[in-house]
Amino acid sequence: MAKKKWWIKIKTPAQIKAIREWWKILAKIHDEVWKMVKPGVSTFQLNKLAEELCEKYNVIPSFKGYWWFPAVLCTSLNDIVVHWVPSKKDVLENWDILKIDCWIYQQWVHSDSCRTYVVWKNSEAEHLSKVVKQAMLKWIKQAVPWNRIWDIENAVQKTIQRAWYCPIRDFTGHWVWAELHEEPEILNYWKKWTGPLIKEWMVLAIEPMATNWKQKHCYILEDWWSAVAKDYAIWAQWEHSVLITKDWPELLTGDFDLKMF
Repeated sequence: MAKKKWWIKIKTPAQIKAIREWWKILAKIHDEVWKMVKPGVSTFQLNKLAEELCEKYNVIPSFKGYWWFPAVLCTSLNDIVVHWVPSKKDVLENWDILKIDCWIYQQWVHSDSCRTYVVWKNSEAEHLSKVVKQAMLKWIKQAVPWNRIWDIENAVQKTIQRAWYCPIRDFTGHWVWAELHEEPEILNYWKKWTGPLIKEWMVLAIEPMATNWKQKHCYILEDWWSAVAKDYAIWAQWEHSVLITKDWPELLTGDFDLKMF
């Protein structure tokens, strides 16, 4: 069987300069929304703030209007995995675990990031979120020239399963540029001999997800968007976009030092 050949755009110096500038805006939006996450606040209010910030920074929210999705943010609570529409009815309460996913678009380039927030002290949710974040960071560390995609997938699966959690198989990481999701996919589990070599000046969205139960799959609701966990399991998701450089992956949508993890 012939191996699939991937065509992945290598970024030019001018594009890289612009990417570094634009994508920090997404990190700022997440930081501002995070300050508002507390009991009594609705996900509708979080979305309204994000929309105001997009106007402030002069960027276009990629989600809004994409296949009729009506909001700037995806705000997925507890057993809702991804793609939940913000609502006035969804008011944050103590112990909630909230995944906020946001895309912005500027000058023909998309940027993508998701963070998990535990609304109040919840040891199980906090530990799950911490493990998924560690998986993302280990994933990112594997994103260096001449590694393959399965090196990244292997790192995330081992990290999640060693903590007795389960990586999801229905959603993936991806490559980033002019489309919301570009091939090839980056799985949350190891699959040998898949994906291309990683090369300098590529851009990847690293996006692990996991559940606290041994449940690999979820189901899609009638709106064709919302993905919900089976058996009321809770889910955590972390996502950052990275630029592949010669010596070390550069985190584009966050400001912490990768070498600390």
